[in-house]
Amino acid sequence: MEKPNNPPSKEDQSKAVGCLIFIGIFIALFCYFYFGESEPYGKKITKEEFGKDWPFTVDAGYVNCYDSEVTFETNGKVYALNGTAKTRMPDSPPIEEIWAWDLESQKEQLEMGFSKESVERGKVRKTVHHIIKIGKEICE
Repeated sequence: MEKPNNPPSKEDQSKAVGCLIFIGIFIALFCYFYFGESEPYGKKITKEEFGKDWPFTVDAGYVNCYDSEVTFETNGKVYALNGTAKTRMPDSPPIEEIWAWDLESQKEQLEMGFSKESVERGKVRKTVHHIIKIGKEICE
C-alpha cells in the first residue's frame, strides 16, 4: 500500500523560501563584486595637474599602454592615442570627440597679423605627445 503524498507544511515552505532568498542574495552579491564596475586600468591624469597643457575637453581620465597601444579612457570610452592603437582599435571612438583646440596658438597667429579666415582654416589641436609619453612609460 502506497503512502499518501502530503503537501509540505507551512514551516517547510517558509524554510524553502528563506533558503531561496539567501541563495539569490548571495548570487547577486557575487556577480556585483566579480563583474561589477571597476576602476579603469592605467594612470589617472587630470586637467588640474596639467593646467594649460591639458589637451582634452574632459577633466580627467586614465592613460594606459598595452603592447605599444597608448590609450586614454574617460566616461566609459577608450580612445586610441598613438598610431599603433589606432591601427589595432579601428572601432574606437575618434579622439577628436575630446581633443581640445589650441586656442592660444590661434590667438598668437591673430596677434602676428594673420587673417581670421587664415587662422580658422589652419586650426590646430593641442599636443598629446606628453600624454603618449606617459602611456609609453607604462609599457616599459
